[in-house]
Amino acid sequence: HGVAASYLENFRRHVERVANQHYPEQARSQNIMGDVRLMVVIDPRGQVKAITLLESSGSAILDEAAKQSVRQSAPYGHFDKEMGELQELRIIRTWRYSDQLEVGE
Repeated sequence: HGVAASYLENFRRHVERVANQHYPEQARSQNIMGDVRLMVVIDPRGQVKAITLLESSGSAILDEAAKQSVRQSAPYGHFDKEMGELQELRIIRTWRYSDQLEVGE
């Protein structure tokens, strides 16, 4: 994924910012925490083609919030020239909902 490294970093920052703004109030007030692992498929125009839940946090609220943050952050910008003829980019990330939300590897 060397060619897409900056695209991936941009994706992560973007999503994390949106997710932090939309940390579900219900989850926060009930102290619901957990990790949600998603696979996001993005097309060359930066649109979300698919979101697959790879690992549930055990809380439907958090799972949905993570997916929502991906949708709300789109579009992610066209693939750059270095990414060549790439038809899609599959991004696997973990949304860690705790006191401070993080989006990591």
